[in-house]
Order: sequence, then structure tokens, then C-alpha cells
Amino acid sequence: MQSWIVEEFQLLDVGDERLNRRCRKFVEQRVNHPSLSIPASIAASETANHRSEVEAAYRLLDNDRVDDQGILQPHFERTRGRISQARVAIVAQDTTEIDLTRPMESMAGIGPLGSHDEPRVGALNHVLLAMSVDGVPLGLLPGKVWTRDPDDPRAKLSAAERARRRDKTPFAAKESARWVNGYRSVCEVADAAPETRLVCVSDSESDIFEFLQEARRVDAGPRASWIVRACQNRALVTETTRRKPSDYLFAAAASLPQNGVRQLDIRARQRQGGDSRKRKAARSQRIACCELRAGSITIQAPFDMGRRTPPVTVNVVLLRESHPPSDEPAIEWLLLTDLPVEHSDDIDKVLNYYCLRWTIEVYFKILKSGCRIEASQLMTFERFRNFLAVTMVVAWRIHRLTMLNREQPELPCTAVLDGDEWQAAYAFVNRCSPPEQPPCLSEMVEIIGQLGGWLGRKGDGPPGPKCMWIGFQRMRDLAIGWQVFQQFANQKSPQKKNRKKCVE
Repeated sequence: MQSWIVEEFQLLDVGDERLNRRCRKFVEQRVNHPSLSIPASIAASETANHRSEVEAAYRLLDNDRVDDQGILQPHFERTRGRISQARVAIVAQDTTEIDLTRPMESMAGIGPLGSHDEPRVGALNHVLLAMSVDGVPLGLLPGKVWTRDPDDPRAKLSAAERARRRDKTPFAAKESARWVNGYRSVCEVADAAPETRLVCVSDSESDIFEFLQEARRVDAGPRASWIVRACQNRALVTETTRRKPSDYLFAAAASLPQNGVRQLDIRARQRQGGDSRKRKAARSQRIACCELRAGSITIQAPFDMGRRTPPVTVNVVLLRESHPPSDEPAIEWLLLTDLPVEHSDDIDKVLNYYCLRWTIEVYFKILKSGCRIEASQLMTFERFRNFLAVTMVVAWRIHRLTMLNREQPELPCTAVLDGDEWQAAYAFVNRCSPPEQPPCLSEMVEIIGQLGGWLGRKGDGPPGPKCMWIGFQRMRDLAIGWQVFQQFANQKSPQKKNRKKCVE
């Protein structure tokens, strides 16, 4: 068994040691070929007892004593240990849809993903991904996986009626409570790792006043730092009830004194579907010169929360493109945070931390495209939850290997690869015996990238996630062949019995 699986799942305890061993073996079968179906991945890893191994894997996923949190718990503990060894750790939280729509059948227990007139069904996965300030994934923290009720009458209401119902629903019962609960999970880690500064980063969907309230509490123990991208033009505290346009968040942030400029490399983007939101608009590739403004602003509580709800004071950083193309909206980020913003270095730190949020989008791509989680043919959602838990750790493993090379290229490859893995891949690509001294991580990542189709041209940059997950599977195939060869290389072939030739 691969050494990283033994270490990562050392504390696994689902109530039975036989189930623990089976779970570790299933992780190894999936990590060897994460893009294949369960039967195909087991067939590629097991040379004997293929059918019994497949049946054992399905029994594991269907066992009442096994659940997704029990599978992930040892990984959570290892993640907390890696966080405690870092000086600063960033935790990005975001939600992704898992589309399980099938043309001829349906998985039991899933619910709708869009409005009532959309045929898509599936589940939602709220993920907390911890990483270093260099962007190296440290692991996952407890999140949430859930489905919507297909029989909920609110799904058939109009948008205005749903909004009225939502206002009357307690906050704890809303889906948006996941942002506050995720932040609380980060605060628990901050309490257990006092030497590490944790920063919880989330996108504009988390811009809810309850999150700001929770983040500014002083009676709930140690608080993790936080950064939220604003999307609500909130009212500010004023002396009069009649507010001018300048008494709202975006106008007030634009009037703050300028504190430097920053250039952003903007990638081209096409409009996504019929989404009319500004952040989904088409844009051209360019180098955007942006002004920076920062300061402190006090936000009034929303009217529907009552006049007795106290206001919240936050620090803000506004990044706005100075001269956008005439036919495109300006690039604009308005970040709310509790981190200091007095000096240029402080503002740069806030921006750099927020930019790391994109790392979780790469993780989602590996989970969906590399591990093909949405192609699962499991028939019940309870089985799928356990399968998802295993796949989330596999996706993290691939992601970590990709990013670790970019930040610690001189690290020995044995820190993340077993001997059979690097030796087999090295011998196959270079057509020579592997060296006695293991090569550095950067050399091995290039070899794995070549197995996945990376050309290594002058302007290509390091191998990306797609090349890595393809190359990683090919490396595992080579490693299995390497093991079999070493096992039987010195054994003599069995003597074949002499057979009589047919004489006509």
C-alpha cells in the first residue's frame, strides 16, 4: 500500500478493523485510476479476484457503519496538523454543484439544482480547502454535502414569493448559514493552533450580514481573520435617516484616499450562458492598471434585522481598473476584511490572500474533470456520499503534488512518491535504470507531466493539473508493472508439458 495512504488514514476508525483495511484499499484503488469507474479502476489495480474486489468495494460504500465524515475524519486531523506547522494558513470556502442528471434513470435521494423549470438534479458540496501562503494545499476541513427537497413547494414559487418566504425563515435553516458554519470551523482550528494565523477567504456569495456579525464577535473565543468580496451595496451609519448616494458602501469606498496602483494580468473570458451578472460578462485579455483605495467603514445592519442590531465596522480594500476598454466593464474588487490596511504592504497582503481563493476552483476542476465524480453510476445518494468522501481526498492528493512542485522544487521526490512510483516512471521516460539517489521533486513532476502529455516547451510553464492527473494514472500503471516484474524476475518459468503433435 502507498505510504501516504497509510499516514493519511492512520487514525481511520469506522468501527471495525476489517472495514478500516477495506477503506484504505479502496482509496488506493481509486487514486491509481481516479477517472475510471469503480469496476474499471479495480480491474486496473487487481490482477486476481477482480469480481470479489468490486463486490467488496460496493459493500463498503453501502455499509451502515461507514459514513462520509468517518472516512474524512483522519484526513481532517492530518490537515489540522499541517496547518499548525505553518506560520500563516489560508482557508478558502466555496460551494460547487455536483450535477448527477442522467438521461434514463435517477439516483435515489438527490434533489433539484436550479429552479423548478430546470431538469438538472444532484447535490451541493461546500468545501473548506486549507493552503499555505504559497498556494500548496494542506488539506480539507469539515464542510457540508446536502441535497434540496424535490417536494419543497417553495421550488415552484416565483422569485418574489421565494424572497418573502426566505425573509421569514430562521437563519440557521437557510442554505446561506453554511458560510457562517464554515467560518466557525476555521475558528476552531485557530483555537487549537494558536501559533498559526488563519485567514478565511470567500467570494461574494458569502457577503451576508450574519457572516460579518459572526466575524466581529468578541465573546466567542479566538477568531480567525477573514476576507470577503462584497457584492451588496450596504447602507453606512449616518447621523440622518435620509441617505445620499455617498452614504452607501461602494460610493464610500471609491471616495477613500488612493493608496497605490497594481497591475493585473486579465485572461479572456466569454459570457457564460444567459448569466447577466457583471462578474460573468465577457472580457478581453489585457494588463489592467488598477487603483487601490483602503480604509475603515461602519456598516449599518439591514432594515429587516431590526434597529437594535448593532452596526459592524470593517476594513475595506477597493481595486478598480483606471482605464477599461470602452465596451467592457472595469475590473473591480471590493474586499471586506479585519486585516490591517494602513500601509501599502498590508493592502498587498490582503490582495494576495484573496487571489489564493482561486486555488479552490482548481480543486473543483480536478474533482469533477480529473476524478469525474459526476460520472458516478451509484444508485443511492448514501453510497455516493461515501464515494465522494474518498474522491475528495484523492483530488487533494493530485492537487497537492501539482502545487508542491511549484513552491518547493528542490524537495526530494520521496517526500510525496513511493520508490516504485518514481523508479518506474523515471526508467520508462528516460529509458535507463533509475539512479540510486532519488531525483528532486521538480524533475519527477516533469516526468509525470510528460506521461500526461506535457511537452515541456520553452513557454509552456510547469505541468498543469490536467497533465498531472493523466500522468499520475500512467505512473501508477508503471509502478504496478514495476512491482510485478521485481516480484517474479528471478523466478523460473514453469516447464510446459510436452504435447503430442497431431499426425494426419
